[in-house]
Amino acid sequence: MPTLTRDELAAETGADVGLLDQLVRRGVLRPDERGRFSSGDVIRVEAVRSFLVAGVTLGHNQVALESGQVTLEFLDRFYPEPAPRSTASLRKLASTLGVPLELLSSCYLAAGLPEPPPDQPLREDETRLLRDFVELWRGGGSDALVRAARLVGEPARQVAEGWTRLYIQRISEPLAVAGMDTAERIEAIVTTTEQATRLAPRMLEWLLFAHLRHAIDQANIEGLEAGLAEPGLVP
Repeated sequence: MPTLTRDELAAETGADVGLLDQLVRRGVLRPDERGRFSSGDVIRVEAVRSFLVAGVTLGHNQVALESGQVTLEFLDRFYPEPAPRSTASLRKLASTLGVPLELLSSCYLAAGLPEPPPDQPLREDETRLLRDFVELWRGGGSDALVRAARLVGEPARQVAEGWTRLYIQRISEPLAVAGMDTAERIEAIVTTTEQATRLAPRMLEWLLFAHLRHAIDQANIEGLEAGLAEPGLVP
């Protein structure tokens, strides 16, 4: 993603430019000499917005940042770079696919995600996934779409939350009391956090394909047995 102007960053994140100006003054965002922002700043703004939704004020954020309890500087090392925005919003995509907007919103909720604003452009990877998802499951009816979203969303949420809790309990908290100086501790935590956030999706993809292979083989075996049993070729 190329660098962004203030207005482009606001459009990318859905944040008010006034909030962006406050984050610059507080040192959370550090534009370059041309006043442009990086893709990592998209992640930082979205993180701050999630704090605000949870009731953590900008003042609380500032205290936590200044005390070293929280740092947003390294967030872009933990997540993949955000895909560019597409030309399609959720409302437009629903219309293009010929499904009710409420159904797509229900799929987000079933997957454990907040539904996006209906007229905010979706990201390109999200748009492609939703299009493929609807094209596959629409033949099974609305219920199949919602159930499929829940089937992938609930285990993903459980893994993400459990993986994070285990990392905090067994890696980051012990590092915090290991007697290192602040710079060493931060670097150790950032490095291991980066490893953890990059490893989880790779393991999930590998395991999912392994389990899919087993499930498909099992379904084929059951189908073969049923096909042989119907004409009496096997008991």
